[in-house]
Amino acid sequence: MRNRPVLNLIKALFWLVVAALASLVFIAFMNGENPFMIRYEEGDLRVLHQETISEDISSIEIDWTSGGVDILKSTDDKIHIVERSTAELDESKWLKTAVSGETLKITSRNRNVFFFFFWHTPQTFLEIRLPDKLYDEVKLNLPSGLNRIFALDAKTVDIDATSGAQYFDNITADSFRLNMTSGLAVLKDFDVDDLSMTMTSGNLTFTGIASESFRAEMTSGIFNATLREHAPSTLDFSMTSGQAELFVPADADFKLTLEKTSGSFNADFTNTSNGNTYIHKNGQDDYELSMTSGSLSFHVNN
Repeated sequence: MRNRPVLNLIKALFWLVVAALASLVFIAFMNGENPFMIRYEEGDLRVLHQETISEDISSIEIDWTSGGVDILKSTDDKIHIVERSTAELDESKWLKTAVSGETLKITSRNRNVFFFFFWHTPQTFLEIRLPDKLYDEVKLNLPSGLNRIFALDAKTVDIDATSGAQYFDNITADSFRLNMTSGLAVLKDFDVDDLSMTMTSGNLTFTGIASESFRAEMTSGIFNATLREHAPSTLDFSMTSGQAELFVPADADFKLTLEKTSGSFNADFTNTSNGNTYIHKNGQDDYELSMTSGSLSFHVNN
């Protein structure tokens, strides 16, 4: 009986530590960070598989489940594929490639990766180097890890990601779509006609051209978009809560319709307003903003 107060104190301290750690993890995810994601250098990994594709490929499909994916430029006219891992794996868990017509499919077979805080079973990482050409379609299913694309030219780019960190740089496309649950996404030096981005929570930053349409939807988190050179013909942005800031080029000519439940909206541009409708210049293009709460600023660059 004398030990009961001590046991109760130990239990209270234990659950206090658990609650504190859970709070830190939650805050990290809200800021677009994955506190359990370990970033490996190339020298820390071992090569499992290397392959060169010589066929003429116009479409690429990648389904990767753990680790990360790097898409880089090739120095020749061939596709170079390297799979690395944090540990030796049985060959049955190595990636699988398949070429059908002009379509290349790459599938990870290391699917049962288990995480417990900072410990995990072996992860695999894909590096694919693509020749500098226009691709018809690139479809990516990316893992919860670090994924990077440096230079890609395609008619259609379609990306699904659960969480993690996404860095996409220098992408040209007719249509680009990103659907992401949580984490960090940085998209820069884009030149696309139609852009669509969806994120549940996290941190998303976009810099580039979306000449025809710009669509973004975010439940919570931080959103920043800087549109350059040409203002889009249509713009549609919605957020449930969080903080968002959008910049459009000086040639923008639009009628902006705002649907707002609560929160703050800053219209940083010359306009004539009527209720929640703001007309800039002649009101040529239709722009729509929707927010439930939070802070939203809309700017027109000089």
